[in-house]
Parts: sequence; C-alpha cells; structure tokens
Amino acid sequence: MPSYGFHLSIYELGSEPGTKILRSPKSDEPLDGCTLPQEASAIEELHDWSLNFDSGLNPYCLFIDIIGYSADRYGCYAYCHDLKDCGEVFGYKELCLLADALKIFENNGYDQVYEWCDLLNDSED
Repeated sequence: MPSYGFHLSIYELGSEPGTKILRSPKSDEPLDGCTLPQEASAIEELHDWSLNFDSGLNPYCLFIDIIGYSADRYGCYAYCHDLKDCGEVFGYKELCLLADALKIFENNGYDQVYEWCDLLNDSED
C-alpha cells in the first residue's frame, strides 16, 4: 500500500502572518488546548461540538452508545432520544462529525478508543 506523506498546516494565533507550524496528523501529541492525540481528534471534535446540545440528546452520547462504551463503563445507555427521531435532532454537521469519529476504528481497536473516551471524561472533571 502506498504511503502518502502530508502535513497539517496550523497557524498559531499571535504568530507572524504566514508562519506555519507543521505537524503530522498521526502524531501522538495533542494539539495545544486539546486532550486527545491528533489521530483521535475526530472524537474530541464530536465531543466538543456536542456541548452545544442538551445532555443525553447530543451526538457524542449516540457515539458512545453505538461503540458500546456507555454500556461498558456505565451499565446503561447515554443517548436519551428515540433513534427513529435522530433526524429531528441532528443535521448534516452532526452526522459528518459522528461519521468521522466512527472512522477512528479503521486504525484503532475498542481498547484504544475507550481509553480516549476515558480521557475526555476525565478532562471534564
């Protein structure tokens, strides 16, 4: 399988215009202000976007239910809305964020993804 090298260009606030900081998207170091490593950034982005919703009615709750995390860690489900009515709650942005977070499983197993969810939960305390 071919390997395509690419870098994520990040412009830091307050830096000289046009000054880029190059980081690999596979880095195990989180970006400034983030909890998870860059390879898990889709999960953190879904989590952070979900803060715009009521607790139990957000896409992150649905994500942790789909992957089995909520049942494993809490013994119950986190999402509190009928699944048949998801279209009333989630728009295009939420569905894309959810899909991106689920894609993390392409290269990571349950143990790793659950560990990242644990880190997000610990960061809320």
